[in-house]
Amino acid sequence: MKRLLACALGIGVVIAAPAFASSASDLSACSKAQQDRKFDDGIALCTRALGAGNLSPSDQAFAYARRGQMNRALRKYDEAIADFSEIIRLKPGFAQGYIDRASAHMDKREIELAFADFDSAIRVEPDNADARLTRGYARLNRGLADLALTDFAAVIRLRPLSGAGYYARAGILLDKGQFKEAIQDYSQALKISPDFVAGWIGRGRAYAASGQLDQANNDYDQVRKIDLKSPDALNNRCYQLAVVGRAEQALADCDKALALRANDAATLDSRGYVHFKLQNYQAAIADYDAAMRIQPKFAVALYGRGVAKLKSGNVAEGNDDIAEALKLDAGIAERMAKLGVAP
Repeated sequence: MKRLLACALGIGVVIAAPAFASSASDLSACSKAQQDRKFDDGIALCTRALGAGNLSPSDQAFAYARRGQMNRALRKYDEAIADFSEIIRLKPGFAQGYIDRASAHMDKREIELAFADFDSAIRVEPDNADARLTRGYARLNRGLADLALTDFAAVIRLRPLSGAGYYARAGILLDKGQFKEAIQDYSQALKISPDFVAGWIGRGRAYAASGQLDQANNDYDQVRKIDLKSPDALNNRCYQLAVVGRAEQALADCDKALALRANDAATLDSRGYVHFKLQNYQAAIADYDAAMRIQPKFAVALYGRGVAKLKSGNVAEGNDDIAEALKLDAGIAERMAKLGVAP
C-alpha cells in the first residue's frame, strides 16, 4: 500500500539537465528507464555515463541523483547512500542531497544519521519547504507529533499556496481529536488542490469522527468523482478508501492500477489489504505472496499475510510471518492494528 509518508520522503531532485553531448544520450536513457521502472537498466546507463569521465559537476550530480533513486527503489540502501553522498560532495549547499540521503538512512532504520541529514538540509537552505516537510513526516513516524507540527507550520509559512503543509498538519490534528481544526486545514488543502484524493478522505474521516456523517459521506462520494489515470494515484485512492471502510469501491481502483502497471508490489499489497477488509483471506494471501515475490522483505505485506493466515486457520505459518515482519519493523503491529489488521 502506498503511504503518503512514502510520498513525502520521495525524491524530487532538481538539477540542471546534462550538457555534454557525449554522455547526454546515456543520461537521457537512464532517466527514461527510471520512468519506465526499468531500474537495473537505468543504473547501468547512469554508471556508464559517470564512467565516461567527461561530465561537469552538475551533470555528475544529475547522474548520481538518478542512480541513487533507483538504488533506493531496489532497496539497495548502501549504494543509494553512497550516491547521495556524492551529490553532497559535489553540491554541499544543495539541500536535496541531504534530504535524499536522510530518506535512505530512514529506510535502513539509521534514525540518528537520518535526522542529522534532515537538520543539515535545513541548515544549508533554511527556507526549503521540502526539507521541513520531509523532516516533519520523519518526526511524525518516530512519534514526535509536536515537533512535526512545528515543521508543518513552517511549510505553510514558506509555501502558503501549496496544500501539502495543511494536509500534513490536519492529520496530526485529527489524531489529537481536534476535529474542527483538522477540518479547517483539510478544507484549505482542498481549496488549493480540489483533486487531492487524500484531502477529501482525510476531511471525511474528520467529519465522521466528529459525528457529521452526512458531510463525511459527501466527501467520500466526491473522491469517486475524481478522474484518476495514473497507477500511483489509483493505488493511493484504493488504499485510502479501504481505510475508511469502502473496500468494495477500493477494489476497482486497485484492479485498474494493476491493469495499467502489472506486478507492482505496492499496489498488490494495497489490494491484499482490500481483500483482507472484505474478509477474502485467501485472495489477500495471494496478493501478499505476489507482492513479496517482487519485494521479498516487504514488512507490511508480510505482516498482513501473517494475520490473513491466522484468520484462515493456518496458525503456525501465520505466527511465523508475523514474527518475521516484526524483525523487519518492530513497530508494524501497532500501525497495522490502527488499520484494522490484527490477530
